[in-house]
Amino acid sequence: MVLYIDGTIMYITYCLKLSSFLILYYGYNCYQ
Repeated sequence: MVLYIDGTIMYITYCLKLSSFLILYYGYNCYQ
């Protein structure tokens, strides 16, 4: 699986922001 650096950073940042609010839903989904 090829990841683009900028896209990966944005995706991680997005997931962290969501998981800080809804960690049981989005925090879990980030690792799927």
